[in-house]
This record gives sequence, structure tokens and C-alpha cells, in this order.
Amino acid sequence: MIKSLLRVARREFTFRMGGFRPSIEKVGEAKYLGSVYGGWPVIPSLINADSIIYSFGVGQDISFDLAMIELFHCKVQAFDPTPICKEWISQQSLPPKFFFHPIGVAGQDGTITMYLPIVEGSVSCSEQQTSRIQSSVQVPVQRVETIMREQNDAHIDVLKMDIEGSEIGVIDDLIKTLIRPGQLLVEFHHRINRSGIATTKRSVGLLQSVGYQLFHVSELGDEFSFVHRSRLR
Repeated sequence: MIKSLLRVARREFTFRMGGFRPSIEKVGEAKYLGSVYGGWPVIPSLINADSIIYSFGVGQDISFDLAMIELFHCKVQAFDPTPICKEWISQQSLPPKFFFHPIGVAGQDGTITMYLPIVEGSVSCSEQQTSRIQSSVQVPVQRVETIMREQNDAHIDVLKMDIEGSEIGVIDDLIKTLIRPGQLLVEFHHRINRSGIATTKRSVGLLQSVGYQLFHVSELGDEFSFVHRSRLR
């Protein structure tokens, strides 16, 4: 209980310092799926066995993906280009409806440089170099539109992304291409982005301007869950 209150206090301080007051709307009954570390809330009434689920940024925690498969009997397309994830996935026993793709998502097609973690036990790779001694790798990335075309998907029902700072470019690209996933679950990395909370504030505002309603913010203030108003009709 005390830890929870401290997290909320830290979130509110971060938001207040950045002049950011995200408004959370009651748009439907949400259910949290997955572990404390890797889980997300979704609106289950908008998901079924035929739903198209994209999960960007797998790391070593697929508890959310597995919970989606178990609860809704849907397929999950999971994406992560990092060597740490690819090695871990190769050692797992995965259900038939979990499909792994060793590519990343970005605002452009091609390759990007990702820096590997130097802290023992950490699995998060990032486009942003936080120490000069980090090693780096080149990884393949594609735009959401390109991935949808290759998967022959006309829409996305749930798009989750925890991609260590690259989410800003993906959101900008989604808005330009008019792709509107039904539910959009985003971990913002204002703690490592150079412009801090201002970048998150801008992206949230853009999403709200094109019809997204914010229905959850995590205690730490990093994970934001949105639903597009067109799915609530």
C-alpha cells in the first residue's frame, strides 16, 4: 500500500513539473492482464477470438500476450528485433496462437541502431545511448502500415508497444497514415527522452485530437491505455 502511494505521488510530481494533467475517462470496464511488470489493462468487451493483436516489444515477459490468448482465444503477433529477446523466445514453449517476428516497429522502414543494456539482468534495449560504454546492434524495423500490409491485416484491434523511446515516431506515423487501432497501449519513456514529459504530453494530445480516449494511466505514470471512440459506438 505504501509503495503504491509513493508511486502515485512520484507520478503526480512528474506530471505537475511538466504542466501535464492527463484526463482519464470512464469508457468501459477494464481488465488487467499479465504480470505486474509486463501486464496491461484492456477493455475486454471489445476483444474476441477474431481480434487482431499486435504486441511490440516483448523482452522476456510475454505474460500479457499469453493472457490475451488464454482469455480470448485470439492470435497474437509479437515483435521484437533485439538479440536478448530472440534468444529468450527460442528457448520458450509457445502456444500455437503466438507468432513471433524478429523485427521492430518505427516511424520508417529500414534499420536502426539499438544500444544493449549494461546492467546485469536488464533486458531493455534502446535507440537512446545512456552510457558511452554500451555496445550497439543494427536491427530491422518497419512501419505499422508496412507490417499490416505484409500480414494482410486491414485493421488492428489492440496495439501494445513498449519500445524504449521509439514510441513517439510510431505515434506520429500512425496519425499521418490514418491507422487507428481500437485499443492503443503505450509505455512512454519520458524518463529517458531528452525533452522529458513534454514529448509525452504532445503525443497524448495528438492521440486525443484524432479520437482516442485515455482510460488508464499506471501508478508510475509511464503506461497509458487508450481506446478509439469509434469502437465505443
